[in-house]
Amino acid sequence: MLANGSGTKAEADSDKKAYFALALKPVDGLLIECYADAETGDELDLLLHGLIGYQNDIFKGGVLFSMEAGESERKMASVFGSAKLIDNLKIAARFDKNLDLNPKGGGIAYTPHSKEASANTVIFGLDWSPAKNVYVLPNVVASFYDEPERGEKPDLDLQPRLTLYYKF
Repeated sequence: MLANGSGTKAEADSDKKAYFALALKPVDGLLIECYADAETGDELDLLLHGLIGYQNDIFKGGVLFSMEAGESERKMASVFGSAKLIDNLKIAARFDKNLDLNPKGGGIAYTPHSKEASANTVIFGLDWSPAKNVYVLPNVVASFYDEPERGEKPDLDLQPRLTLYYKF
């Protein structure tokens, strides 16, 4: 797909963006996906990612590798999964490993990260449905950091959360 790269801003008809995605399902329950996008601007920005996922009636999970090149150069890997414990209760977990520093990490309002060290994030939670279309999701997000090249290692960031969700 080809598009203007201005996002939600007024169109200036200057920057362009190209997207490509290819998803394969070689066997039942297995998904392999490759994705790329390129955007012009002051310099060419690229985003590449690969995903391998699997799901059946009891388990869903996968691994993702993502790489940005251009103005920001970052690599990230993620492992995630969920499993059905009983009919109305699932457990979910995710581990994200930022392989590089995120210079904009402190500006992420919902989960700020240190700009001084590579961040690792673990999310663990439950997905409980007490009634049809009603979901209660208690979860914990923990961010811990690799040793920085200079300065002190940032402290652990621990965020307990509760999500209430109603499906209309």
